[in-house]
Amino acid sequence: PLAVEPVAALMPLEWEEALGAQVMGEFESGNNLCDGGAGVRALERLTERLAGVADTDYRFRVAVVDSEVVNAFAGPGGYIVMFKGLITAAKTPDEVAGVLAHEMGHVIERHSTESIVRAAGLGVMVQILLGDPSGLIGLGVAAGELLVNLAYNRDSEAEADAVAADILAASEIDASGLARFLDRLAAHESEDPGMLILLSTHPHSAERAEAMREAGRRGDQGMSDADWRSLRAICR
Repeated sequence: PLAVEPVAALMPLEWEEALGAQVMGEFESGNNLCDGGAGVRALERLTERLAGVADTDYRFRVAVVDSEVVNAFAGPGGYIVMFKGLITAAKTPDEVAGVLAHEMGHVIERHSTESIVRAAGLGVMVQILLGDPSGLIGLGVAAGELLVNLAYNRDSEAEADAVAADILAASEIDASGLARFLDRLAAHESEDPGMLILLSTHPHSAERAEAMREAGRRGDQGMSDADWRSLRAICR
């Protein structure tokens, strides 16, 4: 386990992007993606605003799944999946922006890549060290399900939240949106089955909300009212 992080860090960006494309290809084959034109464009504008200030070489590609599940996950190489249920559960656009910035944090910190490498085992780690990408072929077939159900530990969540706070501050989007969303997650722990999905995969909501309030800055909502309406209708 101690070798996973440094070995994953050796993976070239193009390998990681290829692995992310595998994950997304497999995930898309079993799920319906939302393609409402105006909603897609609104999400692209939000993604570009956040990515434009992020200190990273990753190119972020965000897809929305037509599912009432309240969840989101980050794949390798800049691929991010949000579920329609999360957008529906959000009260304001800065809440969605905060979740998206958080998932970008997982990408930048390579948490999903590390999880896949850990699950793949020693053989793939050796191939990465030897500069042989052949061991990555086919990993994406099982990786999508792994990432959907992956529960991050406190350190990983704190790292992703810290990156999110920096991105939100630099893009001048209100960080209190993510704090409010996390507060609502913590409040729904025992009452909303849909929210439990996100709680189980992104735990420690109450302490994360408090940390975000302390580290975050005030800003705007992240998108216009028209874009927010379009985003909420992205699956129609």
